[in-house]
Formats: sequence, C-alpha cells, structure tokens
Amino acid sequence: MNDSTVRRSLMSVVVPGELEARRRGWTVVREVFEDHEPVPQPISRRWPIAVAAAGAVVIAAAITPPGRAVLGGVRDAIGREQVVGVKNAQPSLFSLPAKGRVLAVSTRGPWVVNPDGSKRLLGAYRDVSWSPLGKFVVATKANELDTLEPGGRLHWSIAKPGITGARWGGTATDTRIAYLSGGALHVIGGDGRGDRIVVAHAAAVAPAWKPGDAHLLVYATPDAHVRIIDADSGHVSGGWEGSPKQLAFSPEGKSVLARSAGALDVYNAIGFHTAHIEGGHFVDAAWGGTPSTLAYVTFDPATNRSTVWAAGRGGEARPQELFGGAGRISSVTWSPDGRWVLASWDSADQWVFIRSGDGATKVVARSSITEQLNGHPGGTFPAVAGWSAR
Repeated sequence: MNDSTVRRSLMSVVVPGELEARRRGWTVVREVFEDHEPVPQPISRRWPIAVAAAGAVVIAAAITPPGRAVLGGVRDAIGREQVVGVKNAQPSLFSLPAKGRVLAVSTRGPWVVNPDGSKRLLGAYRDVSWSPLGKFVVATKANELDTLEPGGRLHWSIAKPGITGARWGGTATDTRIAYLSGGALHVIGGDGRGDRIVVAHAAAVAPAWKPGDAHLLVYATPDAHVRIIDADSGHVSGGWEGSPKQLAFSPEGKSVLARSAGALDVYNAIGFHTAHIEGGHFVDAAWGGTPSTLAYVTFDPATNRSTVWAAGRGGEARPQELFGGAGRISSVTWSPDGRWVLASWDSADQWVFIRSGDGATKVVARSSITEQLNGHPGGTFPAVAGWSAR
C-alpha cells in the first residue's frame, strides 16, 4: 500500500461527532458576527481581520468538541479591535475646545490643564476638586488636606486620618470645605479655621454643596438614607431613602442627582422625587451649564459598549444619545459655558469633547492622555475632576 492509498483511506474515515462539531463551529461564528457591532474602518484593514477571526473560530470549534472554549477569547479580540477611537483626533493635548481649566488626576498626581494645552503638576495628591469660582484647589492625601492655587502654591493644610471626598462650596467671600475622615463628615472654613464634625457617621460618598450662600450640604448615611443638612446649624431640611454612589446639586440649587449603579434619580431641594432614569449600568453623571440638563454615562457589559446621554428638564425629558463607543468611558464633565461635554474614554486613551445643538453633534478628541499625564503609556487612565471657568 503506497502513501496516496493510505492518505485516501484516512481521509475517508468519519470521526465520531465530526459533523456535529462542524455545525457547532458554524453556529459560533454566526453568533459572534450577529452580536458584533461593526465600527467603520478602512476596507484594507477590516476584512483581513474579520476573515482571520472567523477562520480561527471555525478551526477551533471543529477540533474542540464543546466548540465554546475559545469563544470568549475571540469575542475579546473582536472587542479590542472595535476600540479605534475618534478618527482625526489630535495626537496630543494641544488645546481645549472651550475656555477654562481642567483638573485631572493621574498616577503622578493631579494636573491643571490650561486652554492652550499647557499643564502643571500639583503634587503627590490622590483626589482634587475646584473651589466655587475656580480660584483654588482642594487636594487630599491619605491623612492630609491641602488648599492650593492652580499654580501649585500651598495656602494651608490640615492633618486628619483617612481623608476622602473633599468638596469646596460657598461664595466669593464665604466658603466651606466638607470632607470625610474616620467615617465622620467634617466641615472647615475656606481659610482653614473652625474644623468640626457635622455628622458623626456618614457613608463613603463624596458630599455635595448647594450653590450659593445657604451652606446646605447633601450626604449619604451608612443606613441607606440621603440627608440635606445645614452645615452651620445641623438642621436637616430634607432627604430620602437610598444608597447612591454619587450626589450633586444642580447649578441653581433646585435639584439633586443621585446616581446608583442601576439608576439615575433626581430630587428637589427638600427630597421629593422628580425624575428616574434606568437601563444599563450608570457610571457617572453631571449637571450642565443649562441648569436642567444632565449628562451621564452608561456601560453595557454584554456588548462592551459605553454611551454618553443627555436628558433635559432635570432628567424628565427623553434621553438623547450624544456619543457611544466600545470599551469604557469613565466620566463626563461639562465645560463652564455649558456647550461641551468632556467624556473620558479610557479604552481609546482619549478625551472626547462633544458639542450638541442646532440638530447636529460635533465631536473632537485628544489622544495619548495616559502617556502625557502619567509620564509613560501604561498605568491608570487619568480621571477628570472638574472644568473650571477661570
């Protein structure tokens, strides 16, 4: 018997389950591409990648009886290919599309990014936020709270254990800083005087000030409640049940957003429920320059897709999709003039600026954010902490 006879004999053998394995392979391929949401790419790149991925699935499914063992890896490969970022993005932070300065926290510490793209590193801090008018920054370390000028000059400092969630509120002449330490909610004057405990037990959620001179503060409790309290007198003026991950007063102080993982709710200044948005995993939310407009981010793990939305009338209007992309978008922030939404697209390593109006949406982006703010391509994607008008 020669080699050709042996080869023909072997090829005629039917392996048990071979036909079923082939059918499973085709089912896997079909499901992958039915679930796959295509992203426009140059034809010369897209088809070779798609064909190669399909071939890999067919071969693996044919030789692997379950046929499913490699499916997760193939889905991951296709998902990674989808994250192509905004085309024609500037390759660096050459400028911001609107006036004001952006605070961003990298692994090296917080940066102040100016409209012309120049930036200054403030130091080894892990959390920052702007003062009400953007003249100063409150920055925290593990056991220290500092107030700084945007140029980095230190004003005053206080040491407390486990400081988190520091937020600055008030007016040009009368300000307060609220922060959490040792499970208690503290308030201290903007000049560094009068530190005191306002609430002995608070949840680990950053408090939020009502804009203006009322010194009203909204915070979460450990027993699943939210309270609106006068930081001077301790009087509780409103509240509701809930365990939010984020709290924020609207610019005019009439509404409070409360974001949880599964919903976005809006309450008035005394705690009456006014709006409810659900659907997806809610990642971040922010009030816009127009007081009644909300921007927020949802993430769908089934499709590995993030979406940026806007909802008018304090969240009561039907949400409108502003932008969407594969992977993670971690935050949204409004420009001071209320015309742009800054979306931090971690998976694409881009800051995406979205402007919506007059029936059209404009999108511009800046790339290589991680390398510019971390000093190297790796590490955690820098978190945006606010956009000030000054």
